Amino acid sequence: MDMLGSPHEVEQEDIQHARSFYMTTFHDLAYLIEPAITRLVKFAKQIQGFDTLEVDDQIRLLCGCCIDLITLRAAYYISKSAKVQGLVDNALLIRGSITTTATTTTTSSSNLSNQYNTTIPHIPNHHYPKLGISDEKYAQLIRGVALKMARLNIDQTDVAMMAAILLMSPGK
Repeated sequence: MDMLGSPHEVEQEDIQHARSFYMTTFHDLAYLIEPAITRLVKFAKQIQGFDTLEVDDQIRLLCGCCIDLITLRAAYYISKSAKVQGLVDNALLIRGSITTTATTTTTSSSNLSNQYNTTIPHIPNHHYPKLGISDEKYAQLIRGVALKMARLNIDQTDVAMMAAILLMSPGK
């Protein structure tokens, strides 16, 4: 008998490892997302007219915007952290010039992308700790949106209106 065992034994072992991985991963994911989905359903029920829709239509709308609304909420909470930490004022783009707290540099549109295309700063926060510091592209995009929201002084009312629009716009 060889060291690896029969092909059937190896295959069964791989299947068991895969099952264990997926069960753990999906359990963890469900644990993290369940509160967000619960808040989404409660929010949707508060929107005038949502309860008059057929249940299947309500489910379709909720499924269609779930990730968008979770992302919007994450960006909002990260924007609040950015404001508190003073990251909003560090680099503002104003009419072709990059203004920092120390200097002002005028740029043309051709070199703007080179000077302004820097990595989005880390924004530590307790709501989304990994998202605030991750170098993954998705996390950087959310932090970029969060900084824009912070610069615009987006508040909970604005986020609620955006969320209602996202919820009721299935085709986006």
